[in-house]
Amino acid sequence: MIELHDATLTEVKEFLDKTGKHGAQVLSLLGRVTPGIHAVLGTEIGREILRDDIKRIEQLMDLVYRGEQTDDDRVELRYLRTRISGISNRLRVYLEGTEEIKKVAGQE
Repeated sequence: MIELHDATLTEVKEFLDKTGKHGAQVLSLLGRVTPGIHAVLGTEIGREILRDDIKRIEQLMDLVYRGEQTDDDRVELRYLRTRISGISNRLRVYLEGTEEIKKVAGQE
């Protein structure tokens, strides 16, 4: 399971002091993605929904592989893949942003 490691207030302050405008842009982006990341990965229900989505994608891909998919199956698969991709992108932004804050704040 992925653990969420939010930056501390001290790390954020140090990050902003060292990075200025770029740091403010990183924090702004993190502010937009963090609530969604915490809702999905920081709660049991969020992780359960994600596991269910992945399991359903596997079922739909099996139907496609066997050539037994319906138009509704294709639409559902497209939707779920888009949703998972969005979550993945938000998670990448979150992890890269918090890592950057911790790295910059750790430099003296």
